[in-house]
Amino acid sequence: MIPMVDLKTQNLNLKDEIDLAMQEALRSCAFVLGPCAQAFERESAACLGAEHAVGCASGADARARGLRTSGRPPFATATPADRA
Repeated sequence: MIPMVDLKTQNLNLKDEIDLAMQEALRSCAFVLGPCAQAFERESAACLGAEHAVGCASGADARARGLRTSGRPPFATATPADRA
């Protein structure tokens, strides 16, 4: 079987960086909307070449935010472009 994603190797390659980030989040106790989240959004926007980026808890959260900002009513149905 061919593994789709080798998370163990990826995590090992980033272990020191991940450990440092986790320690900082635990030290500051700023788990939501804190400096770590702000840095993530700022760095994500820069990486994507966008002016802004918004961190979301999940894909469902991202979809709900998109629907809210589009002016559609709550619980509206959205069909992804690749399934339209």
